[in-house]
Amino acid sequence: MYELKIRDYCFIAHSLKDDFFGPAKHLHGTTYIIDMMLLSDKLINNNIIIDIGLATDILKTVIEKYNYKNLDNLDELKDEITTTEFMAKRFTDEIFDELEARMKTEQDPFDLRRIKIEHKHKVRNRKNMKRQLTNAREERLMYAQLIEAIDQSEYGKLPNGMRLIDAVYDPEISEELEREYWVQRLGKQAAMDMIAYGRVGVGNMDSIVMLNKEDQRNALQHAADIAITNESRMNYIRDESVKRLENGIDQHEMIKQLGLTKD
Repeated sequence: MYELKIRDYCFIAHSLKDDFFGPAKHLHGTTYIIDMMLLSDKLINNNIIIDIGLATDILKTVIEKYNYKNLDNLDELKDEITTTEFMAKRFTDEIFDELEARMKTEQDPFDLRRIKIEHKHKVRNRKNMKRQLTNAREERLMYAQLIEAIDQSEYGKLPNGMRLIDAVYDPEISEELEREYWVQRLGKQAAMDMIAYGRVGVGNMDSIVMLNKEDQRNALQHAADIAITNESRMNYIRDESVKRLENGIDQHEMIKQLGLTKD
C-alpha cells in the first residue's frame, strides 16, 4: 500500500453552543492541523499516487473557505456545533468533492498523451471505415452490374422461361431453387468422394442426412448417377486404350481419337 500525506493549517474562530463544552461555548480561536492522507495499492504514471501539486492545491482550496473566518458567521454552519470531529468530516467530504471535480476537468501529461493516442486510433479507424465503405460500394456496384449482365443473358432465365431475378424475389420459388441446389451440390460432392475414395465422406454424409427423406434419396441417387457415369467413361477409355494400343495405334493419335485433347 502506498500513502501520501499532505499537511496544512486552518485558523478559525467559533463557539460550541452548548453548556456541555463549558468555557468553549463562548467564542474562541483554534488552529486545525489538517493531514490529508491519500492511499493507493498501485502507482500511476511516473510512479506516483497523484500529482502532489494538484493534491496540495485541492487541500488549500478547501481550507481557504474557512481559513481566518468565524464559523459562527457562516450560513451553512450557523446551526451546527462545529466540533473538531464535525469539521474533520466536513473537510474530508469537501476534499473528496474537490478531488472528483478536478479529475473531471484537469488532465496530467499522461492523461493527455492517452487522449491523443485514442484520438489517433479514432482517426485511423475512421479512415479504415471510410476505405471499407468505399470498397463495399464498389463491390456492390460490381455485383449490380454482374446481376444485370446475367439477367440480360440466356442464363438469366429458368427452364420454364421465368426470369431468375424474379424467382429470387419470390420466397416460395427461391426456397425451392435453394433446396434443389443443395440436393444437386451435396450429390455431386458425395460422388466426388465415391470416385476418389470409394465411399461418401463423413462430412458430406452428415450434411445429406440433414435433408428430408426425399431429398436424401435424390442427393444419393444423383451421386450414384455421377459415379456410375464416370466409371463407365473411365472403363470405356481404358478398354479403348488397350484395344488401340494392341492394334499399334500411336499413343498421341489415340488420345486425339478418344477426345482427350483439344488438338
